[in-house]
Amino acid sequence: MKVLEGKRVLVTAGAAGIGRAMALAFCDAGARVEVCGIGGPTARVEQMDFDAW
Repeated sequence: MKVLEGKRVLVTAGAAGIGRAMALAFCDAGARVEVCGIGGPTARVEQMDFDAW
């Protein structure tokens, strides 16, 4: 059993940089991860496949 198995984690500003690294680390630890962030007017919505990680 992984340390965070069965837990849920919300990572804000998780699309890039440190936030993305944290989201991936939580996935490795077994958590179900939701990632959100905000951007400027040119921001686009992107689904990140953390399940495949």
